Amino acid sequence: MALIGLNLLLLAWLMGRLTHDALHPAVGFPAVWGLVLLLIAAAQAWGYHAVAAPALLLYLAGAACFALGAWQGAAVVPAQAPPAPLAPTFWRRLAWLCLALHALGLPLAWAEMQAIGAMGGSNDLLALAFQLRVQAVSGEATLGPVAGNYLVLGLILIPLLALGALQRALSWTCVALLALPWVAGNLLANGRAPLVLLVLVLLYLRLLQPERLRLRGLLVLVGIGLTLFAAGAVLVGKEGIDLAGDPAEIAALVGKNLADYLLQGPILFSAWWEQPQLLVPSWDPLRVPCLALQPLGWCEAGPLHQEYLPFGEGERLGNVYSIYFSWLPGYGWAGALAGLWAYGLWAGQHHQRARQGGSLLQQLMGANLAAAVVLSVFLDNFLPQLNFLAKLALVAWALPRLLGGRQEQPCPA
Repeated sequence: MALIGLNLLLLAWLMGRLTHDALHPAVGFPAVWGLVLLLIAAAQAWGYHAVAAPALLLYLAGAACFALGAWQGAAVVPAQAPPAPLAPTFWRRLAWLCLALHALGLPLAWAEMQAIGAMGGSNDLLALAFQLRVQAVSGEATLGPVAGNYLVLGLILIPLLALGALQRALSWTCVALLALPWVAGNLLANGRAPLVLLVLVLLYLRLLQPERLRLRGLLVLVGIGLTLFAAGAVLVGKEGIDLAGDPAEIAALVGKNLADYLLQGPILFSAWWEQPQLLVPSWDPLRVPCLALQPLGWCEAGPLHQEYLPFGEGERLGNVYSIYFSWLPGYGWAGALAGLWAYGLWAGQHHQRARQGGSLLQQLMGANLAAAVVLSVFLDNFLPQLNFLAKLALVAWALPRLLGGRQEQPCPA
């Protein structure tokens, strides 16, 4: 297992030499998987299960296919000058738009959350968060479409606000204040997963900037990510966390929960592959089209939340199965490798356009697909988030047209 992990890191290094871009998805995918496999190999001393040889070979082949696709996708993008910058008034109008959205959406979202909490017999914040997560995991609706889309819109607009701050058109204080209601609302209603994705998106957008990221800035982003992860764990009592307990014990349990989530995906996929009778797979990369056809009776999308399996000694149980679980059960080896190559092609094209200083759409798409690369050890966050990406594309296309657009280019002399 350690040997495969080292080979994946070697592949990442070679792709870095080829692309001259450490942020390139052709580098990121094998690097993430290589690092996680090395951590699993080291963690066996603490009771984590090993990954079987067939799964290791698939991980190596899949990373190679993804890296090849990402390199090819970036290579076919023609060199082009960046578009004209957005007018300074765009960013100020965007901030006012966010404030207006909070005035309309926040009271509605909070009222719906309180109504759900009352159904559970309590208005306590921890009980409210737990009730919301129980309903989400069981497949029940939580918030209505208006409140739900208000929270989703925040995951699109917060990175846009951050771009405004990176261009010194907005202050970071303004961005933080406008982001806070969306962060708190998503943490309560949707858990920590979308916020972890958000932090990865923000990190990517910062690394795209020509200025070197200082250690302080990196530590701030990592600290925000860990804080949100810990808050999500505390709100729903992961690992039996009790908010009234000893702070050192809470920190240790959060650390254990973080390690479990980081390592369980490759282990559990391997366990299912060795014993497929343990559960019936229901993940699929074409889940979004299937959901669209489901009302017509032409398709039936399975549940997102799978059965729990052990990934280590004691009571280490999880239901995170990595990106390969989305492809291999329904499409086999060839389909999984072809799908990963196509994902790489997709991510590479958007990354290259974002690297060239492309439009808001290209920067946000590149950031979200880069985040999906990191999260591939947990789940497939490429095609299954097509609904979110469609909303992102609509917002990124519409806002410059609604809020002032781009500055006029000077007439060449």
